[in-house]
Amino acid sequence: METSASEFTCRCFLVAQNVYGLKQFVSRLNSQIATATSMCMFVFAELLVIAFSKLIQLRRSSSYFIWVHLSMLSVQWLLVLSAVVIQAFRLTELLVKLRYSGLSVRVFGYRTSPQLDLDSFLDYVANTKMQAKLFAFPVRLRYIIGVVVVVSFVFLILLELNSSLEESVII
Repeated sequence: METSASEFTCRCFLVAQNVYGLKQFVSRLNSQIATATSMCMFVFAELLVIAFSKLIQLRRSSSYFIWVHLSMLSVQWLLVLSAVVIQAFRLTELLVKLRYSGLSVRVFGYRTSPQLDLDSFLDYVANTKMQAKLFAFPVRLRYIIGVVVVVSFVFLILLELNSSLEESVII
């Protein structure tokens, strides 16, 4: 199905309007909403640390129900934290895919359209850099993996220090 140059220009204009609206939405999402979400995530992380530290401090003679309760609290706060990060990551990945979809329109799309229209559309879509932010940092996979690795190392060090302190108190 062949399309005319004016039809392609009209479609490009509509897509450019949608991309601009999406860019405004993401910038609004990254301003006040990201600050509030980051504060909520900080509270959730604090609750996770509190629940997990209480779980670690329990003695073996403690009740089964206390173990289950603290374990469920830890899992609950971990799921809430990871759900927010996963949704922000999904939004960022969709926005990156949008940038690269302009290239497919340029290469495989409208062969009868003028070269200048195709190039300007590709340039506009490729230069819209949008990404979700949490704690004023862009949510990218490499940052998420880095934070998880650092937090796990710090957590392991704290666990080791806790066990060595308990051994020194017993002796």
